[in-house]
Amino acid sequence: MLFINSGCNLLISIIDDLQGEKSYVSISPENATLMPGNSMQLTGRYYDRENDTEINITNSGEWRSSNTRVLSISYSGYIEALDVGTAEITLAYNDLTAKASLSVSYIQPIGVEIYFEKYNYADATQQENQDRLSNKVWITSGNSEGLYNAYSESSYKYGSSPIDTEWAIGPTMIQSPENYSPWDTALDYENSYYVNKTLSLHCISEDLWFDIILENWTPYEYGGGFAYRRTRVLPPGSITFPGIYFEKNNDADFNLPENQDWIIDSVRITRGNYEGIFNIYSETGYNYNSSPVDTEWSLGPTDTYTFNKYRDWEYTIDYCPSCHLFEPLSMHIVSENLWYNIVFVKWAEDGMGGGFAYYREQVSPPSGYPPLGTFFTKYDNTDTTSPTNQDRITPRVWITRGESDSGIFNAYNGYETNYSPPSSPLDTEWAMGPTSGHLYSDYKSWEEAVYPDPRYYLGETISLHLIQDNLWFDVVFLSWSEVGKGGFSYYREQVDPPTGGELIYK
Repeated sequence: MLFINSGCNLLISIIDDLQGEKSYVSISPENATLMPGNSMQLTGRYYDRENDTEINITNSGEWRSSNTRVLSISYSGYIEALDVGTAEITLAYNDLTAKASLSVSYIQPIGVEIYFEKYNYADATQQENQDRLSNKVWITSGNSEGLYNAYSESSYKYGSSPIDTEWAIGPTMIQSPENYSPWDTALDYENSYYVNKTLSLHCISEDLWFDIILENWTPYEYGGGFAYRRTRVLPPGSITFPGIYFEKNNDADFNLPENQDWIIDSVRITRGNYEGIFNIYSETGYNYNSSPVDTEWSLGPTDTYTFNKYRDWEYTIDYCPSCHLFEPLSMHIVSENLWYNIVFVKWAEDGMGGGFAYYREQVSPPSGYPPLGTFFTKYDNTDTTSPTNQDRITPRVWITRGESDSGIFNAYNGYETNYSPPSSPLDTEWAMGPTSGHLYSDYKSWEEAVYPDPRYYLGETISLHLIQDNLWFDVVFLSWSEVGKGGFSYYREQVDPPTGGELIYK
């Protein structure tokens, strides 16, 4: 039996009884979260105001619990949550006391994902075989038939179990009240069909809402096993977002079109069972610091556009997708100059199956776009000898990149046929940061400037000097495909030369 259930609530509100003017005792922490079966350490302190001293009395004070059925406490302030209910913890030291009022609950915070599994023929009367997702709803099943609520019924009852619950097909956010019905009715008695699909559960008397992804269902006569992932969510209608809703469920095959958000033909967003999202049109999996290819992202809605804030997706969300649920993001499809507001509403952590969901709304380009300068893109797996795949900045500098190249080169009249560090691109030198902030002596080869990986510098300004032409540009790379594809894109703007130092190249 595998049962992972953490993050449910032990709501602790601490009430300090400050006695006397010169000294008092206290209990900390003032807030915490636990559930039955969890434990924590309390700390007691004595404060002497007259002498401005503080003493840790955790092991020297006298601890008591008013309800040892709910909470037990050791002589050293270590509490164990035993059952749902409330208890008052008292700490006595000399003639002073502090009191803490504590409550124990199964209810989990909104947004936390919990996995539960009941094995075939496991004893449904045992707590470890019940998903106690709230104080009054404990989901389990017998060796046959359907789910029931072990808190208020001892077995499955056709047409009503699990008691005190109602269900709907699809995520809670998109539901309306008329969609809900008992478990059997909602699933039309075809439970196995809904494996890897999202269901909405409403715990009626406590008014709690959950999104549930059913991961396994054993046919009724073969032991009653089942497994799911559940996330406590806000009620239907609490949050609404404009646009199109897309969801990929855990462990769904990302190669199937229904598990890809086909925004346009060349941008199809999906995700494997691990890591981040990617564009399956142009990549076979997620690539750190470049996926999804042909997109750039920024925190906040598109109408707050600032050009230099757009980066690759992973950098934008600071490597923590779940930290930005329900927050607006801006997405720019570079090749087609299309703009979207995106709000992620679900994200399964790595190893949990790769599920995610978002709302996507196409919006107008921001008022500050396009930035000054020229945009260039070389698509993956395209011919480097074709003028359309070369940025011909001047008659003698034609920037491109081959499929197997880790860098760019100058294709002018066969000047170079592939990337050859450290000299490529020939007739250029580079420095990190805008041109205006540099000395002439700052410039070096492309390889040195973007070491160790060009993808680390997406969205950042790089200064480019064309040596023979003595022209200067600020360049911002927007995308960089993995080796084996050769795609990249950037903006470049011609600027004045740097003002400091001695010009070496004449």
